[in-house]
Amino acid sequence: MTHGSSQWAIVTGASKGLGYHTAKALAEEGFNLVLFSRNKQRLASTIDELRSRKGEITIIGVSGDLRNPEDIDRLFKETYRYTDKVDYLFISYGNPLCEPSKIPDVPWSCWLEATSLYLASTHRILQNLISSNNGRTRVLVYNSFTITSPGHELLTVADAVRRGLSLLLKRTAYSYPLKLMIIEARFGSMKTPGAIETIRLVSRLQKIEPDEMWIIIREKMTPLNRLASYDDILALVKTVVSMPDYTVYTVLNIDGGSDSIVC
Repeated sequence: MTHGSSQWAIVTGASKGLGYHTAKALAEEGFNLVLFSRNKQRLASTIDELRSRKGEITIIGVSGDLRNPEDIDRLFKETYRYTDKVDYLFISYGNPLCEPSKIPDVPWSCWLEATSLYLASTHRILQNLISSNNGRTRVLVYNSFTITSPGHELLTVADAVRRGLSLLLKRTAYSYPLKLMIIEARFGSMKTPGAIETIRLVSRLQKIEPDEMWIIIREKMTPLNRLASYDDILALVKTVVSMPDYTVYTVLNIDGGSDSIVC
């Protein structure tokens, strides 16, 4: 029997990058899925792909934007048409449209977008779980390993805002321990489409080649000196599933591979 065996998981940002790989790993483990994404076409393609691989599970798609609270509320309304309990929720965000921006030059609109995308959306998601979910949910939030290096020259507005996620997650988890188990995954780098585009733009700002930037990230910013892969995402999903129930809040420091997971 697989881990999922009729359990339900929501994945945001599910049609691309970390969210897509997470949805794929959860499907392999037998979970029923609700996938949330802004891009309707990619979302439909992802659902078709996963259904062809795992036809026995239920996969629902909801199109929406994490920056819109009404879309988040609709995500849960659609989910509760199929189940009254969300067992797992994996939050992947993507990047603000204005990224990358050097912090001294960031416009007001970019700060608002980043705050809405990372902090306000997470609060809204957790509010929905606390108020309406039947049972306790294991919530994994993908955060960036770069938040631990606030003085680094590559720090962006996204990193600055995402530093606040840890406080929000920890405070909420300890306030509602019977409703939430929260895992913050401070994730190393992986060559997802979004990461490739971000590195391309950052490289242009830094006036170096993208390949050189990837070397910098791999060799200077990840202790294992390697980038993450799909197998690492699958290992992460299995880690979240196997965590003991007495966990309330924990941080997984993942610097490019599952061997570096620290609970």
